[in-house]
Amino acid sequence: SETAGKTHIDAARVLEACLYFLKPRLKKITVIQDLTLEIHWVWGDENQLQQMFINLLLNAVESMNGEGTLRVSGTTVTDTVSDRHCIKIEDSGKGVPKELRTQIFDPFFTRGKTQGVGLGLFVAQRIAAQHGGTICVHDSRLGGAALTVTLPSTSRKTTKKENHAFTDR
Repeated sequence: SETAGKTHIDAARVLEACLYFLKPRLKKITVIQDLTLEIHWVWGDENQLQQMFINLLLNAVESMNGEGTLRVSGTTVTDTVSDRHCIKIEDSGKGVPKELRTQIFDPFFTRGKTQGVGLGLFVAQRIAAQHGGTICVHDSRLGGAALTVTLPSTSRKTTKKENHAFTDR
């Protein structure tokens, strides 16, 4: 079903966990984390969101040939329609020419890669879509590409039952 495996998740914390998991691959990369302390609640499958972020991060690392600058940031956009969380992954790599920006999400699309088969961004975009979101690519101020994941926000209220920090023993 559509909701199987889905729960309230803080997308920014999932991204931080992915950065930690990829630490061995980030040895020669300067990582700038600009994730606010605000909680970016989304309704989703944590494993799928981890896969999406790992694919996006690995794509950035590969585009920099393992060294450069990686910046991750998160903001919440509020308007009259809905609240959305925007999580941006920027790199100082080669960037993506404008004429290829729609193709990079096609299955098996690669561009001078020595590893991978061109499914990472395809899978990432599918996961974003399954969560009601999008991924857009544009130029980064770091010189490479910026991939922005936009996911619908969900509010979450902590009930006494869910708050395990102060339970009676």
